[in-house]
Amino acid sequence: MVDKFSVDENKDRISVVQYSRQPSVEFFLNTYKTQQKVADNVRIMRHKGGRPLNTGAALQYIKDNVFTASSGMKRKPKGRDVVFLLDGSDGTRTGFSAMQDFVKRVVERLSVDDNKDRVSVVQYSRDPAVQFYLNTYATKVEILDIVRGLKHKGGRPLNTGAALHYVKDNVFTVSAGSRRLEGVPQVLILLSGGRSSDSVDAPASALKQLGVLTFAIGTKRSDSKELQKISHDANSALSVSDFTDLQHIQQQLQSSLEAVVIDILPESPTIFGMLTSTAFGWP
Repeated sequence: MVDKFSVDENKDRISVVQYSRQPSVEFFLNTYKTQQKVADNVRIMRHKGGRPLNTGAALQYIKDNVFTASSGMKRKPKGRDVVFLLDGSDGTRTGFSAMQDFVKRVVERLSVDDNKDRVSVVQYSRDPAVQFYLNTYATKVEILDIVRGLKHKGGRPLNTGAALHYVKDNVFTVSAGSRRLEGVPQVLILLSGGRSSDSVDAPASALKQLGVLTFAIGTKRSDSKELQKISHDANSALSVSDFTDLQHIQQQLQSSLEAVVIDILPESPTIFGMLTSTAFGWP
């Protein structure tokens, strides 16, 4: 596993703890700063032995003594990069103002002005069109003004697959303001009013592999199975009868967004391995 990581002061850090009755740190997150040093010290480790196997005590120990700044744990930056992907096809013309209101309400709860959160909006039908990127606007007032003035795109058919592929390659990128490589959670909020005319399977899978957390929100005209494929988990596929009912799921989405900062650490540069005294048949 060590061979798969990029061990460096500013990239991946590795610690190993061995335990039985009591835990014993082989080395901390800041002990070795090269992949070779880590590999060399893993190679010479000796089996600890002992009984009983106190996993609970070992977990408490690493929480208090390994996942700490003094032991080399790097802080995961708070904040999110949030991209809204809005269905701008002919079928959503009457509901577009409700979609705008929904986006405004979400943005109002984000921390944009202190650069914790960044926002992008993309509208799509046959083709996607970026309204603004993650690094276009740095204040909440600017973003709300632009969202308020958005014009419905129009057009057909609804190519959700192509739009997902587009945001992966053109919006969740460093040049567009994405901080994915810095460990900032990447969030995509899709508002779709119908079934996609193209396949969503490959682009949805690619976004998941990239670490993007997708919330897919559809109406009664949407395909529920399609929304579940797009979403990063089953609880993130939401449905309303019409876009005017988006306010009813507002709090549910908001709670999920707030949990992203606390619970989700995609592509974390801090790697921890725990080896039990009985898990491996070491000589």
